Amino acid sequence: MWMEELPNGKYKFFERYKDPYTEKLKKVSVTMEKKTPQARNQAAILLQEKIKQKLGEKQHSVSNITFEKLYEEFEENWKHGVKNSTVYASKNVKKEILKQIEGDYLVRNLIDVYYKK
Repeated sequence: MWMEELPNGKYKFFERYKDPYTEKLKKVSVTMEKKTPQARNQAAILLQEKIKQKLGEKQHSVSNITFEKLYEEFEENWKHGVKNSTVYASKNVKKEILKQIEGDYLVRNLIDVYYKK
């Protein structure tokens, strides 16, 4: 944890954490009125809560999504950036992928399923 003094006289405390999905370092911050030991301890507690909340949101969002739903969401976003002919041609690819990977598999378990095969 580190601290920076702001121009308005307050203090901003920062903490870094590693995003488990991207493996990149991200940071969270909290602003406090003072830089006393009590304020520093309170900032540390608040920063840890923020980190837990951010990590918890990510794990919750992936936990119960099926492969087919994930593929459909990807396809919906992807088709806006390519020509209609490319979207049409990719329909066969989707069929082949869904033959190999059943659509009702949960994404969080997908690696385990294929690792065991």
